[in-house]
Amino acid sequence: MPVFSHLSPGAAALAALLRAGLLVLALPWACGVQARPAVWQQQDALVLDDPHAAERWTQHELAAARIAGNADGQFWLLLGAASVQDQLEDTPAQLVLLHQAEGLLKAWPGAGELHKAWLAQAMILADLREKPAAEIAARIAALRRQIEPLKASDLQCELASLDLWAMVYAGNNDEAWVAGEALERCAHAVGSLDQEVSALLQLGTLTSQVSGKVPAAGQGEDYFRRALALLGDRPARFMRSLLEWQLGNALVYSRQLPQARAHFENALVLSRDLQDEAGVAAALIKVGERVLEDGNAEASLSMAREAQALMEAQHNEGRLLSAHVLVVRSLTALRRADVLHAIEQARPLDAPARIPFRRIELATAMAEGFASQGLYAKAYAELSRANLLRNEAKEILRDSQMLRLQARYEGARRDAENADLRRRSETAHLELVAQAATRQSLWAALTALLLLLALAAVVVVRGWRKRRNLAELAMRDELTGLPNRRAIKAAGEAQLAQARQWQLPFSVALIDLDHFKQVNDRLGHAAGDAVLQALAAAAGRVLRGQDRLGRLGGEEFLLLMPGTTLGELNSVFDRLRAAFTACEIAGLPTPHGVRFSMGGAEWQPGADSLAALIDAADQALYVSKAAGRDQLSLAEPATVPLRMAVPA
Repeated sequence: MPVFSHLSPGAAALAALLRAGLLVLALPWACGVQARPAVWQQQDALVLDDPHAAERWTQHELAAARIAGNADGQFWLLLGAASVQDQLEDTPAQLVLLHQAEGLLKAWPGAGELHKAWLAQAMILADLREKPAAEIAARIAALRRQIEPLKASDLQCELASLDLWAMVYAGNNDEAWVAGEALERCAHAVGSLDQEVSALLQLGTLTSQVSGKVPAAGQGEDYFRRALALLGDRPARFMRSLLEWQLGNALVYSRQLPQARAHFENALVLSRDLQDEAGVAAALIKVGERVLEDGNAEASLSMAREAQALMEAQHNEGRLLSAHVLVVRSLTALRRADVLHAIEQARPLDAPARIPFRRIELATAMAEGFASQGLYAKAYAELSRANLLRNEAKEILRDSQMLRLQARYEGARRDAENADLRRRSETAHLELVAQAATRQSLWAALTALLLLLALAAVVVVRGWRKRRNLAELAMRDELTGLPNRRAIKAAGEAQLAQARQWQLPFSVALIDLDHFKQVNDRLGHAAGDAVLQALAAAAGRVLRGQDRLGRLGGEEFLLLMPGTTLGELNSVFDRLRAAFTACEIAGLPTPHGVRFSMGGAEWQPGADSLAALIDAADQALYVSKAAGRDQLSLAEPATVPLRMAVPA
């Protein structure tokens, strides 16, 4: 799937060493069957550098497979060729190839469920840009059920990729982030370089949308640099053009417009060199937008017209619509009367099946064009239509979310039914054993034995459950539900031992609520308890699965972060603070105004004590408090003084 798109927000990245090592053991697809055909490996390497070269190679191999009568080879090469056309955004050519693969599958007796699942995935990919979000969500849910019994790891990656793009086009930012992280982990596990790089680019843009800035050098390894590191010195002009384009997008979100324009221009140079028409058009539109903002409407109009001609020749209606929007905006800025003709030319592209945000852009541009010519009634009508489209987009988003939740529920229900079937099978087996014992005149003895065993099992299970519940109560903070002081420190010792063994990053942070005594004094202890519970709930929403937060006592908490370096703590602090600030707390006004300070420290090789690490974090917390609170301070190694990071 090309990286050119409009994106929405997201959250944190995994540490590179942890992702490359231990985490792979926990991935459900890591033990799956490698279903991706070997013939695609050479094609993937070619696509990274030049999709047209990959297209020529694939067509040559396809012709050879047809001459040899190799139906299996033809099928996979047709899907591979369609994937190349998807990269080039040539949907008509992509659909022709997929229909050929579909016809081959129907006439081929050797086709199996794996072939059908791959074809279904490719069909959804071809429809992602134009079909309604609810329809796409339903088809993805059906595909998930179809591939579940196949245990195919590569198909799981493709499913994660479809999830990512479906959520991007639907504007579902939170789900897009989750799908992006899943795609990165899956692609890394199966060795799919292009998918891993694409996931990192999307996560980088999502991060810039959330934080409003692109991470600077020295502030932790950001997603774009990780993508570049993965590419290394490989021939990868096409992927680098995507990276330049996506980095430009990230800089636009952070309002670094001159730098953004430079990256879009780099993408344009690479796309022209590759004769990638969709890439040229996408870059021209983005450069044109920046030029228009600089006041040069004539230049932006010229770029928009060139992109328009390219996309009309390619029948790329999605990208063509964006070109029309820029034409209308440029003519509006020039106050030219032919803006009305440009509006009428663009109107046929405003179809209900289009992605909502593109239709909103067009309606807004039309309103501005009508207003520039004094047609205020028409301008008002288009603005009203844009508002209706925004409401429609929200409904579509709710529908797609509902379908995804329904699919998850159905999966859980099927698991419960399968478990019930297993239990029934086991019960039937026991009944057969009892019947056999009866025929052998041992029914009474066997019944007595079974009763004794059952009673013993009940006693053992009850005792085990009681001990487990008592153990959990002893290790759990009653108010917040978090691990208590003893539990979180025990977890910290275990994670520190693992970090020493594998030489992985490991950071801890102390969190202390600012002026918490004033909350208790002014609003009562019930309000104070609600504040503590709100912080615990906010942490549960934004922290990663391997992170652990525990309550040390009072308003102080300890956060354990395996696989995390000091450079990543700013992002952790920003996400946790944003989630806590957004909480509604019973007994407090909205917004509640409660803040917290944080001090962080990273384990260094040679250090042996968790207590020393916590003490370093405590010293950093003291710096935050002394500097005015509501901020993060970081403890560097002993030879370096504390440094303080104050959120913007």
